[in-house]
Amino acid sequence: MIILYLFVGVLATILSAIPLGAVNISVIQTTLKSGEKTAFKIALGAGFGEILLALLALNFNMMIASFFERNMWLHLTIILLFFIAGIYFLVKKPSKNDDRSHWYNMGTSKYLKGFVLSLLNPPVMIYWLVAFSIINKHLIMITSNSSPLDLLVFFIGVYLGKVLTLYGYSKWSNTVKGDTKTVQKKVSRFLGVVLLGLAIFQGIKFLVNS
Repeated sequence: MIILYLFVGVLATILSAIPLGAVNISVIQTTLKSGEKTAFKIALGAGFGEILLALLALNFNMMIASFFERNMWLHLTIILLFFIAGIYFLVKKPSKNDDRSHWYNMGTSKYLKGFVLSLLNPPVMIYWLVAFSIINKHLIMITSNSSPLDLLVFFIGVYLGKVLTLYGYSKWSNTVKGDTKTVQKKVSRFLGVVLLGLAIFQGIKFLVNS
């Protein structure tokens, strides 16, 4: 059972970390300019930022879950949002390089840079609120009242999921030799398929349970 908490933590965080944001762009740029070892420091710092956001979401999760149970239309809204987001990412064209990470480039600890950039991502907080509701309903029960061991293992999974995903971006950026647009395009297509799959899966479960 402990392994399940670890696995769910890793999987949920990978889905959170896949979308191309400031941290991912920073890892790609740092890899191309300074190498994988330097970029890995950003990933290590970002892992702690992800844990903090997930912890904050966990403390509000029970209130959100109760609200969801009383308002079934929210389930349909989330399914629709997943579907729309999936279509959006499938048809989305690569944009110019995201320069939001440049404000924190000069003479700054890479660990701290990763931590701060990870925190400055409000959509991730919203993601975790929804993710905990889905996890508690369909996979495992993880709340602020869970045992310390369960929480520890789950958040180790969160940390590993974030670091591994960013490390994957670092490795990938070397293969495309600085072509960030190619990375954006492939990630968008993958994310679109995942979101559409989630929308279909959740839609089927909603119809079955109705």
